[in-house]
This record gives sequence, structure tokens and C-alpha cells, in this order.
Amino acid sequence: MPPLKTSLRSFYSGELSNKKISKNIEELTQNLSTMTFIKLRLFIVAILVLTLSSGCADCETKASSNFSDVQRLLTTKKCLGCRIGGADLTGADLTGADLEWADLSGAHLEKANLRGANLTGARLSYIKEDTGWGVGCDVRSVASLAGANLIKADLSEANLAHVNLSEANLMQANLSEANLEFADLSRAKLNQANLSEADLGYSVLTEADLRLANLKLAVIPRVLEKVDLRGTKLYLSNKWLVGANLKRANLEGVNLQDVNLREANLQGAERLF
Repeated sequence: MPPLKTSLRSFYSGELSNKKISKNIEELTQNLSTMTFIKLRLFIVAILVLTLSSGCADCETKASSNFSDVQRLLTTKKCLGCRIGGADLTGADLTGADLEWADLSGAHLEKANLRGANLTGARLSYIKEDTGWGVGCDVRSVASLAGANLIKADLSEANLAHVNLSEANLMQANLSEANLEFADLSRAKLNQANLSEADLGYSVLTEADLRLANLKLAVIPRVLEKVDLRGTKLYLSNKWLVGANLKRANLEGVNLQDVNLREANLQGAERLF
């Protein structure tokens, strides 16, 4: 048997070795944890950069049209949920076309005939602002329906924000719950149109014809200069007419019951009752 002293020396030497091993393992674990954390951070940053840098490509994809969808629309007049953004359909005959939930953002539909067309839930504008990180994009793809024939067309719940609808014929069209913020509706024919619960905030309605239009619960702009509102009922929900510009508006037979017109400009307004 080895002497007790030797055994103790070996024991203590072994104990110290174990401590060294434990310490090395602990240091290695810490180093691996630090490396893993750094790699994880780098991975997250890489994912963010790739996601943001693909923004413009995504914008371009959303703004572009699908040629087969355009052909299908012109041939069959049925294109549910299709993507025809940016397509040139100027003067096209799309009478009674079914474009429910279609993407028409950036499409040229000037003077197109969309009489009786179904555009329920359709998107006619796509706006994506720069993320501010320097790798995003600022894209504004808005359709133009200037002078288009939209008589009796169904545009309920459609996104028409910023869309050019100047001089468009929207007589008896269904625009209920449609988003018309900042839309250009100057000289548009909206007589007998259903605009219930539609958002017309900041839209341009100069010289628009809104005779007998349904504006129940609609958000309407404060500037209604030269607008023809004959026979239209303005509800209490349209209370933001406080300070409104109704200069030279035609208010013949308009129901103004409960409407607050405090500080409104009624200069030259015709036949106010």
C-alpha cells in the first residue's frame, strides 16, 4: 500500500485537477453562451435587413399587373380577386364586369365603361411609405377612374383612397362603407348614390352632384363648395359640418334637421331652408 502522505498528495492533486476541469468547463460554457448570443443577434439583424430591403421588390410586385388576369378580364369580364394593378384599361368596355376583391391599384381606367360592375372590396390604391430605416421604399400606386362610367356599379367596401374619380359618373352607385379618403370627386355625378358609412374625409367634392345621395353615417369633408346637395338628408352623424365651407352650394330641399352648421360659410348658398 502507498504511504498515507502519498495518497493524500494524490487525492489533493486529483481534487485540484477536478476543480481545474470544472473551471475550464464553466469558462467554455460561458464562451459558448456569449458566442451563441452574438450569433443570435447577428442572425436577427440579418433577417431584419433582408425583410426591409425586400420592401421595394414587394411594392413593385403589388403594383404590377398579371397579364393573364388582364386577358381574362377583357375576355370573360370575370376576374374575382385578380391582380391587374397598373394595367392600361383606358376606355375599356367592362360593363357588368365582376371584379370583386380585385387589386386595381395604379390601373388606368380613364373613361372606362364599368356600368353595373361589381367592385365589392376592390382595392384601387396601394400606398406604402418608407420605413425610415433607409432600406424601405415609398410607393404610391393609385388608380385613375377619371371620367369613368360607374353607373349602378357596386363599390361597397372598396378602397378608393386617393383615387382620381373626377368627372366620373357614379349615379346610383353603391359606395357604402367605401374608403374615399383624399379621393378626387370634383365634378363627379353622385346623384342617388349610396354613400352610407363611407369615409369621404378630406376628399375633393368641388362641383360634385350629390342630389338625393344617401349620406347616412358617412364621414364627409368640410369643404363642399359648389356641391349640389338638393334633396339630400344630412344626418347628425355629419356633425363635422361645423365651420364647413358650403359656399355657393345648392341646398334646395336639404334636410338640415339636427345638423350643426355653426361658423359654416354659407355665402351664396342657394335656397337654404
